[in-house]
Amino acid sequence: MTRPKFGFREWVFSLNSFAAALSALYLSLLSDLEYPYWAMMSAYIASQPFSGAVRSKAVFRLIGTVLGATMTVFLFPIFVNTPALLSLALSCWIGLCLFFSLLDRTPRSYVFMLAGYTTTFVGLTVVDRPEVIFDFAVARVEEIGIGVLCAAFFHSLFFPRQISETLKAKARTSMDDLTRWIADALHHETPAVILADRHKLLRDMTDLRLMAGHIPYDTHEPRQKQELLTALQDQMILLFPVIVTLSDRIARLDKRDALNNQTLALLARTRAWLDLPLDRMARDKADLLAACDHCQRHQAKTWSGLLRGNLARRLAEMIEIVFVCRELSDRLAGHDVVLSPGARRALRARLSRPLHKEYASALRSALVSAGVLFMGFLIWIGTAWEYGGYAIMMASVTCSLFAAMPNPIPAQQVFFRYTFLASIAAGIYLFAVFPHVHSLPTLALTLAPFLLPAGAAMAVPDLYGKMLPLIVPFCGNLIITNTKTPDFLLWANMNIAYLIGIASIVYATRAFYDLDGRKKVAGILRTMWDELADVAEGSRRLVIADWSGLMVDRIGMIVPLKSALPKDDQNTETTRALRSGLNLIALQRLKAALDKPRAASLDRLLTAMSDHYRLRARGFARTTPVELLAALEAEIERARDYDRGPVTDDLLNALIGLRCSLSPLTAPVAEAQKGAFYD
Repeated sequence: MTRPKFGFREWVFSLNSFAAALSALYLSLLSDLEYPYWAMMSAYIASQPFSGAVRSKAVFRLIGTVLGATMTVFLFPIFVNTPALLSLALSCWIGLCLFFSLLDRTPRSYVFMLAGYTTTFVGLTVVDRPEVIFDFAVARVEEIGIGVLCAAFFHSLFFPRQISETLKAKARTSMDDLTRWIADALHHETPAVILADRHKLLRDMTDLRLMAGHIPYDTHEPRQKQELLTALQDQMILLFPVIVTLSDRIARLDKRDALNNQTLALLARTRAWLDLPLDRMARDKADLLAACDHCQRHQAKTWSGLLRGNLARRLAEMIEIVFVCRELSDRLAGHDVVLSPGARRALRARLSRPLHKEYASALRSALVSAGVLFMGFLIWIGTAWEYGGYAIMMASVTCSLFAAMPNPIPAQQVFFRYTFLASIAAGIYLFAVFPHVHSLPTLALTLAPFLLPAGAAMAVPDLYGKMLPLIVPFCGNLIITNTKTPDFLLWANMNIAYLIGIASIVYATRAFYDLDGRKKVAGILRTMWDELADVAEGSRRLVIADWSGLMVDRIGMIVPLKSALPKDDQNTETTRALRSGLNLIALQRLKAALDKPRAASLDRLLTAMSDHYRLRARGFARTTPVELLAALEAEIERARDYDRGPVTDDLLNALIGLRCSLSPLTAPVAEAQKGAFYD
């Protein structure tokens, strides 16, 4: 492992965070708020490497805190005299917030998460003083507000780090990874190499999506860059299934030894075209597309010939989208690029980019979390442990922060370890150093040796997850107030309770959570098959862009959980479904352009497809029936004899694509019977 290097940016980030935290602390002390260190903690929590991300997190944190404080004021007066009912209400509220947080899957989900566990931080701190609950909730909102405003101020004013430079680098990386994947697919590399390329691109697309969530809050970014990034993401989503399809067709033809000289020459020309500078790509694109069209139209009507024609068709689609991606990424990088009509259309278009919502998995996690917290409440009530509320606070935070992870235990253990280290460091400061500190400048000088290096490390992405649970509990454990004198026994018991709360969730996660992801993967696949059945029967209308975006998101979700799939199904189910859905959408669109007999024949096939996918969703069909494959091949035979034209070409390509996605790398049924497809 290489040691992280702290440069100018990291130290600027740390200085800004440190200044924001001390300013928030000073303003809270000046306002005579009860817990000024909450503002200090909040400033560090809101601090992010990019100024736009700081502002977005500040907004989300403030909204979540207001919602949580409001719910606390509503619940506690009603249930304060019935501890069991209050515990149940709080547990259900946290579980409900966690449910919506898991469904959202955008930076906005932080609002729901914070609204949940804020109720424990506000309510349990003064559970024995219900008469001050409103004032305490208002103070919490004020302190959080001061903290996030200070963070937004300092990170925006002093050397703000714009997202544009990172976006440029990420766009270049994404294009390099995209080009590598295409080149490896066209060179018919091993499946393992192609799969690694695909996973790398998925990570790039996820990073871009997360960055895009903060762009609206980055006031330094011109609107054009936001539009370029959005258009580039859209084109990469559209390109993903095309490359998967190309890889499949090449593998099929290679297995049949049917990659003739014309096709091999076309693949070689395309690989060489990918490495050209943009101006050369523009000059050679028309000739390359003409070669693809010639290859598509001059093939024998055997199965291998149809596959070669389909490959040429998808290759032309890939060339068009790759060229637009190159234009957009070069423009995003600051080059003076005159955009083609295709790139201008991409800028005007806006894909909805829906995200998968796994209701069953989110509900299961929310119910388990609510149940575990309620058990904790009952144990606290039953034992009458004076400091049990502090354990519940940290348990609610630990439940909420890591619930979206496939396996949260490693992150929870890191959280425990660094919270423990923060407690030790804060104890040394609180009882050995602070008795000699009597002014804010002296306080800043004493805290700097700890917070400045830790803040610089927090700016390193690989260390952020360790430094945040070190800095935030450290600030909270300092208990800097205007009036209270540190009490070692109280402080020690609080910290023991914090660690018990975190540890209890680690053990509860191990006992109750679905760590191998089998149920989550099964839920994604079940939803996917049901949607394909709806598309096939025509009850659900989707456009290709929406289906592509939804399925790319699902593939990205399943990649970390691939060990939960049967060995033969790893990394194939979702990509096959992606291709099937695209072809079913195309067939539904084309059905309206056919005459009645042909439309009726296609409708019978689509009904059979819908029945098959419905059975798959219910777990009754693992493979495609031979009868369905034979019916699909019969439809292909009829389509290839239709009069040539755009509709016929589109119909034939959609049917061939559907046949290939249903049964990977197998020969046609008709070929085994020496039928019309036999070469």
